[in-house]
Amino acid sequence: DHVIPCYQAYCGECKFCKHPESNLCVSVRAFTGKGVMKSDGKSRFSVDGKPLFHFMGTSTFSEYTVVHEQSVAKIDMAAPLDKVRTGRGARGNGQGKPIECKAAVAWEAKKPLDVRMVTVDPPGPGEVRIKVVATALCHTVKAGSSVAVFGLGAVGLAVIEAAKRAGAARIIGVDINAAKFGVAMEFGATECVNPKDHDKPIQQVIVEMTEWGCDYTFECIGNTAVMRAALECAHRGWGTSVVIGVAAAGQEISTRPFQLVTGRRWMGTAFGGYKSRVQVPDLVTEYMSGSTLLDKYITHNMKFDQINEAFELLHAGECLRCVLTFD
Repeated sequence: DHVIPCYQAYCGECKFCKHPESNLCVSVRAFTGKGVMKSDGKSRFSVDGKPLFHFMGTSTFSEYTVVHEQSVAKIDMAAPLDKVRTGRGARGNGQGKPIECKAAVAWEAKKPLDVRMVTVDPPGPGEVRIKVVATALCHTVKAGSSVAVFGLGAVGLAVIEAAKRAGAARIIGVDINAAKFGVAMEFGATECVNPKDHDKPIQQVIVEMTEWGCDYTFECIGNTAVMRAALECAHRGWGTSVVIGVAAAGQEISTRPFQLVTGRRWMGTAFGGYKSRVQVPDLVTEYMSGSTLLDKYITHNMKFDQINEAFELLHAGECLRCVLTFD
């Protein structure tokens, strides 16, 4: 089978999966958060006999990986593997042989990854071992509405594309790197703003541009100050601000209660709100029909051994998505 490993699982049985407004499956969350597998509480990765923890329930910076069945979406066999970032998978029962393969190991935070050979054990019950072919570093908007998107990386561009497809009349891209404005316009932004070009808070700038603010705002960076700015330029009375970016552990967000009392909604989303196993295949189908701009997100293709160079390009804002291949 051709599959996409998803960091957000879907079991279809838990309270969260059954609720129409949630995708926060809890079937394996307690174990993926610890970097181990549910069947025995252990990792399937090791180096020189010492265990390595899994990452985000997928660990796709490895030529082979083991994931929970709840974290795998089966897709169209005709989809190009290097574009949709998929792998080939097979279920396990704990039998079989360990596989030696290349992987990128993180020994310390904020340090370059160590590309080396690791051991991947056979999958246990309810698990799938996947050969990763390629990996990558990467809410309903009403028609006629106005949207502001903070952060014009791949996530922000995806929001812009989705907003355009939903029929948004005005889409404002916000970023401190003006070099990103051209591609944002290609994806559907109607205008772009650089906070550095103004001597007032960006939320005030957008409120003045739009008369009371935008119907929807999206924070796609993970900066708590920007999260506040995005909320405060949501339209008074009905504006919704969505937090997508992930802030560093321990950080908190704040605003004046008046911002919420006057009708703004502050919410967050994970995995785009998609129920992974049942809806990710639909996204692949959309790509195959030519209705999404997936190819435009891929700005670089590099060998897996160059993974640290790829991260440097991302950090410098010179890359949207870099596909890393093991061949």
